[in-house]
Amino acid sequence: MSLDEINKNDVDIVIGALNADLTPFLNTWRPFFSRFHLIIVKDPELKEDLNIPQGFDVSIYSKGE
Repeated sequence: MSLDEINKNDVDIVIGALNADLTPFLNTWRPFFSRFHLIIVKDPELKEDLNIPQGFDVSIYSKGE
């Protein structure tokens, strides 16, 4: 199945955030991830705000939610 066949509204990508700076990871995967909704689950022990680059459809949750 190619990416063109996948409806962007049918896919959520879940990412666990153990590090506050997600920029390098998300930019590496931007060609694939930018089409879909991202659900980022933040480690409750991570006190820093997440650094997420522009251009992504993101919802952020804590591990307890």
